[in-house]
Amino acid sequence: MSELRVGVEINTVQIVKRSYALYRIDLILNRPDGEKRPYHAFRRFSEFIKLRQDLESEMGSELPYELPPRILGGWLKPSGSCDPDVIELRKKELTRFLNDLLNDSFDSRWKRSPYVCHFLQLPSSWEDLKPRGRNSAFRDLEGSDTSNSADLKDPQRWLEELRNCKILLAEAARDHSAATKIGIQLRLRIQNLEVSLKNIAREQLVGASEIKRRHNLLSGLKTDLNEKLVKTNSNAFDATTSLVGPNEEETHHDRPLLGRKIGETSQTLGLNDQDLLQLHKDTTQQQDLELEQLRKIILNQKQLSLSMNQELTQQNELLDLMSGEVESTANKLRMANRGAKRFNDN
Repeated sequence: MSELRVGVEINTVQIVKRSYALYRIDLILNRPDGEKRPYHAFRRFSEFIKLRQDLESEMGSELPYELPPRILGGWLKPSGSCDPDVIELRKKELTRFLNDLLNDSFDSRWKRSPYVCHFLQLPSSWEDLKPRGRNSAFRDLEGSDTSNSADLKDPQRWLEELRNCKILLAEAARDHSAATKIGIQLRLRIQNLEVSLKNIAREQLVGASEIKRRHNLLSGLKTDLNEKLVKTNSNAFDATTSLVGPNEEETHHDRPLLGRKIGETSQTLGLNDQDLLQLHKDTTQQQDLELEQLRKIILNQKQLSLSMNQELTQQNELLDLMSGEVESTANKLRMANRGAKRFNDN
């Protein structure tokens, strides 16, 4: 029986802030039915070491696949990760490491670990060997949909479901024909994630900072879903209207776009017409108050400038008076000097 084979390539390396190297991992899942599915992820060398530690801690044994060792430079310090020779060596050794890990048919427990799925951004069911149809790119992830939010109370399963949603969104954006269906399903799954996150926070299964981080991740996923699906449907609409006549174009133009409307913000999302009108009135009133405050500030600045001008005028007058007094005193001194000179001459 033929098996799933994974092709691994690491050809691209990015130097980030001149401090570390980021390796792009390109994977191609070659299935027995001839289907090929690409994936990619960006990882640092330190993340490879962390993966090995996590796997060994999970399995309770030593990982049988070798990572490249740290290269020591002068004074036994680790050589720079941005060194070209180090990068070339690690590219080859890391490729060999992932090849051995993902294509080992005798000891498959390592590659089935959720740590590996998270590390390589793979769906949890990536080893499924069943033949795929036209929409097969989404069946693994659709089948892993969690209808009951109680099943996601486990923090680790919650992260796996979030990762599956991200992968499903990325693949759905490439298939315009399935975008609407996948968008509806993703919204349901995100709703389950939100409910589950509230349960996790209520029962304090993770810390407050982790809850905040997961909330930010979920908000980012919702934003990406709205933006990508609106863009996908806009492209599909443009392609459709270019092939229809004027009457049909008007009919298609009335169709609403999936997700958030263009120009809508998170503040207006979910508001009806009455709420939008009230929000507009409140915003206008707030702007009027801010303009009134700005007007008062400008008036105060004007009064201050006028006061300064008046003070400077008075100072100039005093300076002119002092100048006159100085000149008068100088004349008196000259007259006194002349009188004293005549007195001395006599």
